[in-house]
Amino acid sequence: MIMRYRYPHLIIFITMTVVCFMSTPVIQANPIEEIPSTGSAALTIKAWNAFNDQDYESAIEQADECIRRHSAKAVRMQSELTDYPRGSHEEIHRYYALNDVATAHYIKAESLYALSRIDEAVAIYQTILDTYSFGQCWDQRGWFWKPAVAAREKLSMIESGDFFDYGDYRSMTLMVKAWNALDEEDFDGARRTTDKCIQLYETDAQRMQAELHKKPKGSNEYINSFWALNDVATAYFIRGEIFRLRHQMSEAVEAYQVVIDQYPYAQCWDPRGWFWTVADGARGRIQLIEDGVFDE
Repeated sequence: MIMRYRYPHLIIFITMTVVCFMSTPVIQANPIEEIPSTGSAALTIKAWNAFNDQDYESAIEQADECIRRHSAKAVRMQSELTDYPRGSHEEIHRYYALNDVATAHYIKAESLYALSRIDEAVAIYQTILDTYSFGQCWDQRGWFWKPAVAAREKLSMIESGDFFDYGDYRSMTLMVKAWNALDEEDFDGARRTTDKCIQLYETDAQRMQAELHKKPKGSNEYINSFWALNDVATAYFIRGEIFRLRHQMSEAVEAYQVVIDQYPYAQCWDPRGWFWTVADGARGRIQLIEDGVFDE
């Protein structure tokens, strides 16, 4: 009787490669020879390549060159913003200097961290938060991630000494990790990734839910546009699964009920080719618990 739903709002046919924290970043696909060698994009690509090759000194050198040449424009772009730029990829790429300089700082901080120059790394992570907080980095797999979010988390980990791999912190990545951890009965990993998704994206999820009067229908792209709603609801559903599998049924019901009460229009992608309504799944789980199906 155990239903096992897999993966949120996109089919994942690849093994997720973590963008940050001891992993291989995926850089913009443009060949370096097609863009100016001293442009912010080219310098950032060179820095990533050096970092990937574990040539951390060269990564720092290339990152510093990007920062030296383009930080003034990046600061001007940051001053124009009160939030992360939204819209099409082209609209976000308009802030290219801000995006690349923020990314260069992140590469430099990661390189310093890899060289055990922790105090210097901490200072650079903090610079991202203080000066380039709205920069975004393009991943050629199809999304932007936020260096400031990763920097804030890295600072928190350094301060606490509690390190955990959250990938690129996108809600989709967190949910993929959560489902995988749940399948492997790594309940702590599943809890941490769902908690992080809720912490980072619940405000967006609540805003998206408030905009709706019925469950979104239409193309996959349209339904996926409610990404925070879908993934935060899924995070609460997985939280319920964790409690259920630990035989903490009252806590499981409480987590499922959050989905029903707060996110009734959320949907989760099934890799077999359809969306399912997370609140319906939560109701079904509660009914099975009340019927004693999961009792030992």
